[in-house]
Amino acid sequence: MSVQDHTFNSNDQTTRFIGTGSFFCVFVHLPFIWLRYDKVITLKGLCYAMEKIWSLRLIRLAALFGVIGTALGSHMSGAGSYAFRPIHAHILLAGWLSIFAWGVFYRLYAVRNQLLVTMHGWTAVIGSIGLTSGMWFYTMNPFQWNETVTLVYFIIGGTVSLISFVLFLIVTFMIDQDERV
Repeated sequence: MSVQDHTFNSNDQTTRFIGTGSFFCVFVHLPFIWLRYDKVITLKGLCYAMEKIWSLRLIRLAALFGVIGTALGSHMSGAGSYAFRPIHAHILLAGWLSIFAWGVFYRLYAVRNQLLVTMHGWTAVIGSIGLTSGMWFYTMNPFQWNETVTLVYFIIGGTVSLISFVLFLIVTFMIDQDERV
């Protein structure tokens, strides 16, 4: 058997992987993807399934940011205080808008480098949560933490978010022009 044509048997179901792909997709993502699908998947499709997984993760996170951002905006409006204005804006822009756009991108395009997709996904999640919560800790200091601690937390969150944007820039040059997800 070659890498081009492998058959795996599991619980009286046969899953066949056909096509060309990288070692990384077969041996790193296979355990995670195999648990999610019960149908025939091409090896290329196996790799592109990561985009669909990250698309759904990012869109769900964006929905959570949207609810938090609009609730915070409603609270500010009702209270007549705009103390949360920068936090509200960053939750909706860095949280909801950016994360949602990345989720839609991964639904529409197939990316050749799956490790880059995973790295971008995790830095997007950690960076958006770190940036927005760090801004809240630094601006409001609800737990009365040392100012240096809140500043470092805010800087780390912002730095991870910046890394996420740079990784996304690289991802946009790694799309597969031949296939769409």
